[in-house]
This record gives sequence, C-alpha cells and structure tokens, in this order.
Amino acid sequence: MLTVRGLVLATPDPALAAEGWLDLAHGLVVTDPDAAMRAAAEAAARGAEALGDRWAEAVALCALLGEGEPPDTVSDGVLQGRLLLSAARLATSPEGEAVASGRELLQRLAEVEAPCREHALRWVGLAERAAGWARLGDLGGPPVVLDTLRATVAVADRAPVSFAGSRRRFDLLLALARRPDQGREALFEEVWGHRWQGAASRNALQATVSRTRQALGDAVAIEVAESDGYRLSGGPTVWVRGPIAPVAPVAEATALIGRTDVLARLRGALTRGAWVGLSGPPGVGKSRLAREATRHWPGRVIRVDLRGTSTRAGVLDALAERLATHPDQVGEALRGRAGTLVVLDDLDDLDDEPLDDLLHAWRRGGTATTVLTTHRRHRPSDHALELRPLSVEDAAELIVAHAGGRSRATRCASWRRRWTGYHSRSRSPRATWRSSEWTTCWTCSRRCSMRAIPSRPRSRRRGAACPTRRGMISVVSRCSGSRCPSGPPGRWSPTSGWTCWPNARWSRTEMGPSSCSVPCVVSPGLACGHGLARRSSKRWWPGRSRWTTPPTVQRSKRSRRW
Repeated sequence: MLTVRGLVLATPDPALAAEGWLDLAHGLVVTDPDAAMRAAAEAAARGAEALGDRWAEAVALCALLGEGEPPDTVSDGVLQGRLLLSAARLATSPEGEAVASGRELLQRLAEVEAPCREHALRWVGLAERAAGWARLGDLGGPPVVLDTLRATVAVADRAPVSFAGSRRRFDLLLALARRPDQGREALFEEVWGHRWQGAASRNALQATVSRTRQALGDAVAIEVAESDGYRLSGGPTVWVRGPIAPVAPVAEATALIGRTDVLARLRGALTRGAWVGLSGPPGVGKSRLAREATRHWPGRVIRVDLRGTSTRAGVLDALAERLATHPDQVGEALRGRAGTLVVLDDLDDLDDEPLDDLLHAWRRGGTATTVLTTHRRHRPSDHALELRPLSVEDAAELIVAHAGGRSRATRCASWRRRWTGYHSRSRSPRATWRSSEWTTCWTCSRRCSMRAIPSRPRSRRRGAACPTRRGMISVVSRCSGSRCPSGPPGRWSPTSGWTCWPNARWSRTEMGPSSCSVPCVVSPGLACGHGLARRSSKRWWPGRSRWTTPPTVQRSKRSRRW
C-alpha cells in the first residue's frame, strides 16, 4: 500500500495494482513530478509479469523523470509508448547523441493523434528540461540545436558547425530563431547593438547573412521573410543549449525630439488594433515616426513604400508582391496570421479612390490586421493623428543636438578618403591640376584653400614607397589665420596631424615614407602657400606662382612618356 498526495492505492490483484500505479504516474507527470516518480518506480517494481508489455513503459517513464536508463524497445500502448521512449532517450542521451534523439522525438510526436497530443507535449517538455534545452518557437521541422557556450550549430545527424571565430554570425542565427518575422532594421539593431544607419547597415547585414549561408551549406537555409527581413527556411524546431542572454536595449542614434507624446499616442492606437492615419506636411517626420512606433511590434510587420502609386490596384499589387501572393488573395494572406501590422507609407500620389472598404476587408475576421497609413493630406481612418512641425524650442534643441560641427577625427577620416591615389591608366601621365577646394583648417577651424596634384611615380621601385602603389598626391594648403600653426604647408600624419616644414625640399624618394599607413599627403612648398606643380628631373624648380620644371625639361619630356 502506497499513499500519494493523500490517496491510498491498494488492491489484492498485482496486475491491476501495477497498472493503477502507472496510470497514476502519467496523471501526475506534470503537476507533481516527484509523486509521479514514486508511482512509476512502484509500477516498475511490480515486474514484467504484472505489467506485461507496459513494464517497459514504466521503466521509460522512470528514466524520463530522472532515474534509471530507458529500455531498448517499448511496445505501442494507449499513451504512445514509443514517444515516451524517445523522450526518455533525449533526457538521458549523451551530448553527441542528443540531436539524433531530438530528431527521433519529433518523428514520434508527428505520429501522435490529436487527443493524446497534449499529454505527449508534457513528455517533450520534461525531456527538454532534463537535457538542458530551451525551445524557441513551436515544434515543427528538423531539429536545430544552438549551443550558446561553444557557439556551435548542430543540425540533425550532421557534424556541428562552429561559429567561435565569428560570434556575430551565431548571434544572427539566434536572433532569427527568436523572432523570425522581424524586419531588417530590428534584426540589425538586435545583433549589432546600435541603430540602423541606412546603406552601410544594409550592406553589413547582407554580407553577414551571405557568410552565414556559406558556413551552414545546405543544412539550414536562410530566406527572405515577408517583412523584408530574414528567417530560417522550413520552420525548423530550434533548441538552445546553454544560457540565453537577454536582448540589450539599443541606444538611440538620433532621438525623436519633441515627438514623445505623439509617439505614445500612436503606439496606443496601434495596440488597440485600429486603422491609424498619420498625416502632416512633407519632411515633418511621418515615416521616421512610423518606423519608431513599429520597431518593437510583437507580431509581423509588413512595410510597403507606395511613393508613386496612384491607383488602388497599384496598392494591391505592391502589397501582393511583398506577400508573394496574388492580389485577389491579399486579404486571406493577411488574416492567416494574428498580430500583423501593415504600414502603407507615402500615400500622397494616390487618387481620391476610397480605401475604406479595402482596409476594413483586411481587418475583418477572427484575426484582425492593424493598418498604419502615412500621407500629407487628411484621409478618413478609424484614428487620425496629425503631425505638426516642431516648436521653436524643439527645433533649436534639434539643431544643437544634431547639427553641430564634425569632430576632428571625422574630418581627418573624410579627408583621407577624399585624397585618393592616382591610377596610372586612368589619366594622362602628365601632372594635372585639380580645382581649389575650400575646407576647414585642422587647428584653428578657419577657412583655408587646398589644391591637389596627382602625379605618377617614375618607376615601380620608387612608386612602391607610397602605400597606394599607384600614385602620390601633393597638397598645398594655406590657412587664412595669421596665428594658426598649420598655416604653412605641411604633411598629414595619422598620429600627429599636420606637421609643417617651412622652406622644405622633398626629393622623389622622400615623398612616400614606408611607415605611413595612409595615402601620402605632402607639400614641398614655402610658407607663402603657393601651389606645387610637378617634379623635375632632380630637384624642385621655383616659379612665379607655383613650382614648375625648367622650360628645357618640359620640352624634353613631351617627346617621351614617363
């Protein structure tokens, strides 16, 4: 006689008692695992003579609950003994065989009938906890196991793919498993940790996705989702082994100044599942506010740019293209998934054709679709919001926050990118003047004039001294500040900035220092700041307004190429 949770089970028939203990263990497997463990152990202790074919089921249940080893085989019982055995194997299998056990468990789960599926899912949950796995999403396709400690991805019976050398690609897969329908902007911000920055962020995301596809091969495919993002193809069952770090909040790159109240009202209207119309003058920030309001939307976000669309049929075609369906089936595709948000951006070119019946048809049914439209003129909607221009105080704060001068490091980087090397095959080998450029002095922040002359090296040996290996650049600058130490022409260094040499003379071998890691920017000139033209045969020859070669040398060089 055994007492479990105040219940006493006693019968003179040993077979009936053993089956009673086993059924009691199945009933308590989720609500009280300790009591279920005691009941399953009591049923298994009765032996195979009392339970018959169900004895192996009792042993498998004991192994699933954390005691003993599962049997080799289990006969088909009322509660799907094969699924119970697969769950017990997953709970007790070593690390190298866990993925194969998970694949077997999914196959057995697909064979379970609907009335027994809820009870079978309890066994799956017990097996996941015993194996130290956490499931992301629903049970579906082939198993994919992500190990967060080792940064490996195991798929079915294949060898694990290691991403230890590129943790960002592993974080990308983890983000796709967490939220498969998020857009590219939200995906980039979750993986990279900072705000979306346009084309640069798009290129970085595409390059990372491409390299991840190459590393995975045909094991796991990454496809483009309906929300203009990415997702794992085939709907795999993703399990995570190890701790999962929470998603860190992303700092705002450009804060929405003066839009806090409007943003809160817009998010509240979208949460209620309404059709929200956002109107306002051009350039006031409607699209930016719509992106910010839908950034953390819990469901699917479908954003459609309707700039240039003037008919109702064009709206349907654009949305059907995003959903990869026929225009007549757009409503069914939207109602097929709950929590869908459709953003129709820039409805300015649309004619006066009404969209009320069309949008209300999308939102009709058991799973309502939330719609957000942006336009300049007021249009009928369930909840209309007008976005007005910023006040004088908010505009001044915006200018102070985002329109300040660039930092010195930013200016240096921009000039290093601007003064590029000269390609030997793109122009004539003769020196060519560029037009004067007005810029800001590095030291005193005043306006100064800069002119550059690309010239071709005399030989490969001499040209190899320049990091570009194709050409050199000579720059002459003159600052308008009388007390500016950068007034005389000099050379740019990535560590010390401009270094001035008044009355300096540069030979060909000195124009390309091998220690310089950026394209050489040098000046041979005087403190007057007048320009430099080209190199002579052995030395610099001064002219009236610039450095030139003697006339005899110029005539001799016209007859031969450099």
